[in-house]
Amino acid sequence: MTHTEKALLSVVESVARLREESQSPVHALVWGVWGNGKTFSARNIAIRKKGVFYYKAPAEEITVSKLIKGLSLACGAGFRQTKEATLDLLKFTLMTLQIKPIVIIDEAQRILRKTTLLNELKDLSEDPDIFMSVVFLGDQSTPKVVQQNPHSIHKRVALRKELEPIRQETIESILKEKGVKADTSLIYKVAQERGWTTLDIYLIASAAKGKEIFEEEMLRLAKGLGR
Repeated sequence: MTHTEKALLSVVESVARLREESQSPVHALVWGVWGNGKTFSARNIAIRKKGVFYYKAPAEEITVSKLIKGLSLACGAGFRQTKEATLDLLKFTLMTLQIKPIVIIDEAQRILRKTTLLNELKDLSEDPDIFMSVVFLGDQSTPKVVQQNPHSIHKRVALRKELEPIRQETIESILKEKGVKADTSLIYKVAQERGWTTLDIYLIASAAKGKEIFEEEMLRLAKGLGR
């Protein structure tokens, strides 16, 4: 498990605990640089943890109807022709399964800019039949987007966390997975100096699979990969 997955899992578990303790809507805001493993980690957590679901906000224009359809599909409820019918189906599914969902919304900066979408998420979180909590997962622009687009739902954001680009424990895990022998402390130092992320280390380790590498070879591989 990478450092990003551990951090994101901790946020998800804290949201669930705080929501249970307060019996009120609780959300979280998490952000980090591209390539640090946000999407991969979010999907893994949604697969393994009951009641946690993953939804990626599309790049194209998002309407309220598209948002409801996407969230309902993410929660395994399917969808109907109208927004109202889809909401009824979502409520029925969640009540049948006895689930109060936590949805990790990836690329959340796309949604946090739009008041109409935030209004809908606020309604979903306050509806006793849905009681949805959201982990807004975005890129580095996310805190600025929130600041520039104030909304009442932000008052329910109980946790805010910036994810680190890379940590030594993640480097050790990737090298072990790829069968690469190297000085992890040295790689971590170089990674910090060059701004490498989890993805960069993964690509370098994949190129060096099964070998022992030193700094010169590591930098050669990185250059060849455009890192």
